[in-house]
Amino acid sequence: AVVSTQSELLEGKSKQLESVQTTVKSAVQETVQAEIRSYSKAVSKDPPETALTEQGLKMAVQSAVSKEDRSKNVVVFGLMETDDEKLSDKVDELFEQIEVKPRYEAVRIGRRSADKTRPIKILVTNSNNVHEILLKSKNLRRSQHHKTVYISPDRSPEEQARHHLLVLEMKEKAKKDLKRRYYIRSGIICCEDKIS
Repeated sequence: AVVSTQSELLEGKSKQLESVQTTVKSAVQETVQAEIRSYSKAVSKDPPETALTEQGLKMAVQSAVSKEDRSKNVVVFGLMETDDEKLSDKVDELFEQIEVKPRYEAVRIGRRSADKTRPIKILVTNSNNVHEILLKSKNLRRSQHHKTVYISPDRSPEEQARHHLLVLEMKEKAKKDLKRRYYIRSGIICCEDKIS
């Protein structure tokens, strides 16, 4: 039983590695092709700042790898923290509440503080699991125990800033128009009439 579990874990890690390698290869190919096109333009008549640079190539690869890494993560906010907590038990209970059972690794992020609860970063095996978790996370609102828990995608600092501005704009619109329900979908503020 232990050997089969270990072989399953190794197989999962192997698939993750293959996925990352494929993503990096395709991202590098796309970036190199784009940079070569911009280099061709630079040689012909465009300004030299569009030419292929080593730093530009490194940044593009890092961006692609970072995006791939983040696509397999979710961040949980509002799950109470205790000194002697078993994080896996808390996450299992949370996932049981929304009826998902992915393989995962979980860790609290940030500095420990007496007056704040640190968020939990959860790494799952693939982005389909992330999508399923995010879809079902709305069910937490109906839960008594997890009513104040919020699950979000793992966002880069730039994405966090953009999302924060969208939330502020959405709240302003919601204050002005109490007859409609506002929400954010795919980076756009949407609304619908409230059901009475």
